[in-house]
Amino acid sequence: MNKRDLSVYPRSIEGTLDLSAPVFETLESRLLLSQAPLAYELLETGWGLEGFTEHGEIHGAKWEDLNGDGIWDDGELGIEGWTVFLDDNANTVLDEGERWTTTDAEGKYAFLDLEPGTYIVAEQLQPWWAQTFPDNGLGGSGGVTIFDSENAFLEAHPDVSTETFDEFESGTVVGGPSATVDGVTYTALDPDSVWTAGTFAGSISSPNALFTTSVNDIGDRVLTFAFDGYVQALGFWMMKGPSDSPIPHWDIRVEELDGNVEELHLPFAPRGPWYLGFSSALGIRSLSVVDFAGDTHTTTLAFDNVSHTSIETTLPGTHLVTLQPEEVVEGVNFGNQKVSRGEIQGAKWDDADRDGVWDTDE
Repeated sequence: MNKRDLSVYPRSIEGTLDLSAPVFETLESRLLLSQAPLAYELLETGWGLEGFTEHGEIHGAKWEDLNGDGIWDDGELGIEGWTVFLDDNANTVLDEGERWTTTDAEGKYAFLDLEPGTYIVAEQLQPWWAQTFPDNGLGGSGGVTIFDSENAFLEAHPDVSTETFDEFESGTVVGGPSATVDGVTYTALDPDSVWTAGTFAGSISSPNALFTTSVNDIGDRVLTFAFDGYVQALGFWMMKGPSDSPIPHWDIRVEELDGNVEELHLPFAPRGPWYLGFSSALGIRSLSVVDFAGDTHTTTLAFDNVSHTSIETTLPGTHLVTLQPEEVVEGVNFGNQKVSRGEIQGAKWDDADRDGVWDTDE
């Protein structure tokens, strides 16, 4: 039985416990209390004395993968001083406030006293090293491919799932200012925006579209698409409300997993619809629509036939670990191989006859 010092918990109140209260009858296996009146720290949230949970641990190691096969072979040693962290915001970067540690002389590391839940365990990459394990990425490099035809997009990505919003009864309020449908979260930057599924003038092939009306300022993001993870490809039809004021142009900004942002400039069109498709071998984290109307104005935007590849929750080069109470997860390892450094050699000569050829007498 483990004793817990409840005074470490924030936002607490101090009080005297009535040990005859029924709540403590459920704590016999967790808390050791004397029979004297106690001043004890109680959690405000959930009144969760019966909800106290034993914390878990994550253990792993970092090794030098000499042959680059992603397997920790005999003779391959751990690497000391390598940073491993818990990537709370899933951006593969060690941010301020995120928990981190470094590997010891044997390449081992551990995160202790973790609440039950799901964690992304990542390493901080270093120059002249290539990660060989875990190999759970898409294997691509950065760069966004843009499609302006639904047929071309679907031909390149036949495995996408498509959301037509027809499962909603026309007029259904899906959410606001954020709404999540089929794993995609649509967020309008106007806090008063509401997402509604229903008939929209200009819808492509289905009775319903998903639309919202927002008040926007010049250069503001009208809305964002985001995922609980990332996708390799995203495509959609986009339409503007018929009564909206003219908008000089739009920008579409696509953010990849490495933080790279690709921008697409769309000239003004009366209403649309436009088809836009995007793919990235590295993975797309989010997409933003930005307008430049020149002043504060109201815009209604609708989306139909939103297609995307499967949503991946394990980021490339990381481990996704789900901890149960009191669980200790072992073997959350990372392997890296040294990258050989190349050379560039050359020479400078006096081209006496100015023919661009290095002659024997030059």
